Amino acid sequence: MRWGISSGIGTSDMAPPSAGSPALRRRRNSSQRLSLRKSVYFGEWHTQNDYIFLLQGLLRCGLCGRRMTPKSGTGRSGHLFPYYLCNAADKTNGLNCPNHYIPAESLDNAVMKFLKELQLKPDLLERFARESRAALSETVTRLIGDLERVREQIGSLTSKINRLADAIADGDQTSPLASLKAKIAGLEAERDDLKTQEGSLKNELAAEEGDLARVEDAQQSLDLFARLVQENEARPDCLKSLLAHFADYVVFKVTAKHEGTLEVALIADPVVVAPSIESGKKRGLNSS
Repeated sequence: MRWGISSGIGTSDMAPPSAGSPALRRRRNSSQRLSLRKSVYFGEWHTQNDYIFLLQGLLRCGLCGRRMTPKSGTGRSGHLFPYYLCNAADKTNGLNCPNHYIPAESLDNAVMKFLKELQLKPDLLERFARESRAALSETVTRLIGDLERVREQIGSLTSKINRLADAIADGDQTSPLASLKAKIAGLEAERDDLKTQEGSLKNELAAEEGDLARVEDAQQSLDLFARLVQENEARPDCLKSLLAHFADYVVFKVTAKHEGTLEVALIADPVVVAPSIESGKKRGLNSS
C-alpha cells in the first residue's frame, strides 16, 4: 500500500545556499524559532543540536531513486540546519541527479502529519484493507478460472492420447502407424505446455492467496502502528524506530506546480495501490 501526501515544500526551499549566505542565515533563524517552540513531533521540546532525522534510511529521491542521506549544515554562529541530500547528487556534485537538498523538518513534519491522520481516522485503515481485499479477490477468482480451463484442456488431450495409444495397441489398420505416433507426439507436446501453464498459474494463485492473507495481517499491523504513534508522539527517537519497523520507504517528489510531495509505503512489498481516499483538498491527503 502506498499513499501520497502533500508536504507543502516549494522548490525555492531546496536550493543549497552557502554556509554563510543570507539565505542560510534566514533559514537558521527560522529553524531556531521552530526549535524554541513545541516540537514538530507533537509535543517534545528539542534543541537544534539534537535533531532526530525520522526518515533516515527510508527516504529516496523521486528523481533518481537513490537514497537521501541526512546531513547538517552550520554557519559561523554555529546554528544547525538539518536536511536530506540525494546520494547521487552529493557524490557527483549534481551531475547524475540535479535534486537539491530538502529541509529535514519539512519532510519529517509532513510524514508525521500523515501518520497522525491515520491515528485520528482509523476508518482509513479499514478502507485501505477493504480495497486491497477486493482487488486481490478479483485476481484470485480470475486465476482459479484460468486454472480450471487449463486443467480441462489437459484432461481432453490426455483422453485423445489414450485413444490413439489404444488404437496402436489394437493394431488399427485405418491409419499408418507412423501417423498415429506423430499425432501422439504432437498431443503430448501440447499437454506438456499446458502443464507448464498449470504450474505457473498454481504458483501465481498461491502468491495471491498469500497476499490476501497478509492484507489481514497488514491491517492489524497498521492498527498497532497508529496506536504506537499516538503513545509515542512526544518521543521522536521512538517514532524513528517505529518508522524503521513499519515503513518500507518514503519517496520525495516535486510536482509540475513545484510543490513537494511524499509517497509513503507503510507495508513492505505493497500488494495494491489504493485509489483516492479523500475527495476534498482541505487536508492535502490523496493516494498515489
